[in-house]
Amino acid sequence: MSYENVVVLVPGFFGFGRLGSFYYFADRVAACLRGAAQVAFGAPTPVLGVATVPTGSLAERQAFLLSKLTHADRTLRKPARYHLVGHSAGGLDAELLRAQAPLRHGTWSNLDPEGVRARISTITTISSPHYGTYLANGGVAGLLGNPLHHLAAIPEASAVALQIAKLAIERPVLHEAFYAGAQAWSDSARFLVSLLTDEELAKDLRTDSMEQTRHEHPPALRVPVTCFVTAIPKNPVFVESETHQREPRRPDELIVSLERLTAHVEGTLPGAADKNLQDLNSNPSPLIRNPVAEIPDFEPSTNDGVVNAMTQILRTEGARFGGLVMADHGDVIGHYDRTDPLTNGAPINDGVFRSGSGFGDDQFFALYSEVAKAFHARL
Repeated sequence: MSYENVVVLVPGFFGFGRLGSFYYFADRVAACLRGAAQVAFGAPTPVLGVATVPTGSLAERQAFLLSKLTHADRTLRKPARYHLVGHSAGGLDAELLRAQAPLRHGTWSNLDPEGVRARISTITTISSPHYGTYLANGGVAGLLGNPLHHLAAIPEASAVALQIAKLAIERPVLHEAFYAGAQAWSDSARFLVSLLTDEELAKDLRTDSMEQTRHEHPPALRVPVTCFVTAIPKNPVFVESETHQREPRRPDELIVSLERLTAHVEGTLPGAADKNLQDLNSNPSPLIRNPVAEIPDFEPSTNDGVVNAMTQILRTEGARFGGLVMADHGDVIGHYDRTDPLTNGAPINDGVFRSGSGFGDDQFFALYSEVAKAFHARL
């Protein structure tokens, strides 16, 4: 069967589409977008999840993403239009396909022999560090690239590693991912080895590196880009406990540590920062949040636990602000604490992070309803 439109989900930093039985984008993302896209286009519309290179450089990820798109294009008999939806670094991978030239030496015709780029109709980014993230600027990330110059970061890096290990044991969704990944060696080996030894993407996501990339690779492909911004609310959202008392959903130690590291902003701000902060502080619409989630005063330090909010809105031709979502970095790919309103509030599914954002089913469906609207974006 041939299709007019195809939606492609592009994963972020870790690159995998699937690790064992754990999917980067939760199943509900593809299911929700499949229904929304079918309504939007009035015809069956596949939603595909692709892999990128785990923690590889942006140039490596770009070439790998195009190879995956080329393979899908042949399988689907050359659809007329592609709609790319990228989370985190996956949003960069998708958006940088608009660039005048590939990030690595060569030509687009070499990387894209089937002409897939010419059929990209829209790009939507969620939580994407278009101007880098200060998490990559810090000593914990620097420890990977140059340990001798970042010895002071060892205690904090060790604490973060212990927090990750603790969650991997205690949180079912992470335990399942790593256990299943151990059975699926090709996935887990590629992921773990890259995560431990390849610091290239962390370098590329530094704010100064992204400024240089933006300068050297301006957009040339005329494709609209819609940017959704995520940020953790000012205070943890209160929930009903098993005793039916209101208490805050206390954040995990890991997300608290990541939020603090990302909030450590030093040096010159990205050129788009002032305008982006102004937009975020001016009652942006649409605003997607739990009704009791408090909107923070947006400052350079405000973030979603991984990416600063001010770096998530792209300021180039064809790009626009799609909306603000009060959520952490993992909530928006479907890995949030889902609860049944008819029970005592215990999660049906655990999130990757637990930030106290209050993000739930209502916010999830509101977000992806807006994402589907972006499929009709025009320049």
